[in-house]
Amino acid sequence: MEKLLAITAIGPDRAGLVRDLSQAVTSAGGSIRESRMLALGAEFAMVMLVAGSWHTVSKLQSQLPELEQQSGLTITVRETKPRPA
Repeated sequence: MEKLLAITAIGPDRAGLVRDLSQAVTSAGGSIRESRMLALGAEFAMVMLVAGSWHTVSKLQSQLPELEQQSGLTITVRETKPRPA
């Protein structure tokens, strides 16, 4: 069964942040369903809806704290469900 995660990230803007976040998702086996990005002054903000198996979600959640430390981002993750029709 596919699981969904809503991921938010905010931190100092720098080249390569989108690549780093996207690479974390794909290396865990997930897929990005939706994303929004925004520059807020010198900060960068991103919201993503990520899909994957329970194994993918678990792997991604375990990788994000390291990415958070390396990148200076504040990353928040919430499990979610599909929007009702």
